[in-house]
Amino acid sequence: PVRASPVPSVVPRGRSARGIAHCLRWLRLTTLDYEDARGNPRKWDMAQRTTRKEGAEVDGVAILALLRRRAAPQEEVEMLLVRQFRPPMGAVTIELPAVLVDPGESPEAAALRELKEETGYTGSSACVSGQLAMSPGLTDEAVALVVVEVDLDSPANRVPEQALDESEFIRVNRVPVKALLPTLRELERDGCVPFTGLYTLAVGLHGAPQGSGVSGGGPASLPSSRPLGSSRRRSGIVGLRRRLRDRGGGRRANVAAGGPGRLAQ
Repeated sequence: PVRASPVPSVVPRGRSARGIAHCLRWLRLTTLDYEDARGNPRKWDMAQRTTRKEGAEVDGVAILALLRRRAAPQEEVEMLLVRQFRPPMGAVTIELPAVLVDPGESPEAAALRELKEETGYTGSSACVSGQLAMSPGLTDEAVALVVVEVDLDSPANRVPEQALDESEFIRVNRVPVKALLPTLRELERDGCVPFTGLYTLAVGLHGAPQGSGVSGGGPASLPSSRPLGSSRRRSGIVGLRRRLRDRGGGRRANVAAGGPGRLAQ
């Protein structure tokens, strides 16, 4: 068994002895007061988004869109990736579609809205995760992962069209789930930088390499997680795990569309 370390106490969100050091439209830099596990007072410089409303659990959502034809359930499941230039990285990144949650909007509603705008596809929410950290050493930014089922037989998905802002430049890739890791590696060779969570998912689905000391060797199932809020659904995770395990193929990624991309800010 793993012995857990004591959890330090933290000053409530948004309050600090030194206050806000700098605030811009989308971000603020602040200093957090907290006590470490030994009770020593400490300070931590951190970045926060200015867009999260009081009481909200997450800033935004990441969207795992699973594409299949209901009329041909034996066919492999595909997923959607997006490529866009990220100025802080100075590079094109490869990510899951993502967006900030609007005031009064649920994570599921935000995911369906953004999936349509960013990729042109429509779907239905299958399940939603709990609060997921993005870069916890730097920021309290958190997202929920929303799994969306996309029926390729639906007339709305036969000719998907993006609805992007003038400043957005995005490219959409349809990728077989089982080909995720080799696809990311191929895109890396082209100069793209994969998003951490996406690459972690790819390695988990691919299985641990032989000789690594980690058991594996095939597509791994996804663990279930705490629903976001008391009313969130737990259903869909088991089916998702089964679909990711049993379906997929080695087909190379197919670029489905190109155009402006959504900056989750």
